[in-house]
Amino acid sequence: MFKVLQMGRGLGALAVALFHLSLAFNDSRFGMSEDFLRWMRLGQHRVEFFFALSGFIILYAHWKDVDQPAVLGKFYVKRTLRLYPLFWIAVAFVGLKDLVSHNASVPPMGQLFSNLTLIKWVPGIPSIMPVWTLFHEIFFCGVFSLLILRRKIGVVALWAWVLAIIFLSSEFPENIHAGFFDVMVNPINLCFVGGMGAFFIYRHVPAEHSPWLIASGLCVLAVALTGTTQHDDILAFYSLMSLGIGLLLGGAIGLERLGKVRNIPPLVFLGNASYSIYLFHVPMLLGILKFADRYKIKTFLGIPFLFVLTFCLVIVLCVLVHFYIEKPLNRLISKFVGTGKKPEPQRVAELGAAR
Repeated sequence: MFKVLQMGRGLGALAVALFHLSLAFNDSRFGMSEDFLRWMRLGQHRVEFFFALSGFIILYAHWKDVDQPAVLGKFYVKRTLRLYPLFWIAVAFVGLKDLVSHNASVPPMGQLFSNLTLIKWVPGIPSIMPVWTLFHEIFFCGVFSLLILRRKIGVVALWAWVLAIIFLSSEFPENIHAGFFDVMVNPINLCFVGGMGAFFIYRHVPAEHSPWLIASGLCVLAVALTGTTQHDDILAFYSLMSLGIGLLLGGAIGLERLGKVRNIPPLVFLGNASYSIYLFHVPMLLGILKFADRYKIKTFLGIPFLFVLTFCLVIVLCVLVHFYIEKPLNRLISKFVGTGKKPEPQRVAELGAAR
């Protein structure tokens, strides 16, 4: 995988943790100022980036599988084993933590089934707050799988999905805890399409044009983030975010192909651990803050230092999960199922040229 994408994933993972930590510290018990929270809200746009990244990576990894129905089962197996085992471990961890703290409760059957399958059968809050994004990820994978079944069917399905978002999303509130249809037509899904567009930039646009792509992407994102679309027109906002991030991804990959991207190993490392950070950072930080509040740690450390310490502890703990749970789990899955091999960039380029 391209190092620039892994570094971006690492930065995104840090932004996720900072955003949710800032929300937790805005609690009256910790008294963080609204100004600090306003800065940390920049991290909320990491979701659009991760969706675009998923759109690129899935098309990049499975381009050779398009119009090859014989490998459809393998695609489902690979995506299932990538997403679910560690997720179920995280759910069990949260359930055990709630049981120990006497906060455990059994949700209604429909909501429980939604939380375990990552398919939004009924409205409700997921057991792990950030997991709402996985409902969208699973739906996107389902639509993408139609490209593997038949190229024409998949293209029609993708266009139908985009049109449904354009014409139906305004009828439903933007609610991350809504039901299946709301998940399907949420405008944030356009970012998956933007990521797929970045793949075609990678295939068809010469790498020498990368600076122009990046400049264009930054301009589009500036319009989205500083204009009024974010509050007045959600569809326009996510359309601009999708376009801007797609251009940025395509340009960044082009710079790496030209050898103009410096490899930063710590960010690549955090990118590799990003799924563990994504799943475990909220229960980790809530546990740490509950401990800090119970033993009045903030009174002698001070709130700013406690914030930094909590952030560092959360990242370290999530990295340990990556090392001692996620990586052994992935090795075990690869050993018995053979899903660990990823296509090399040169091989994907050859396949693209052949088509």
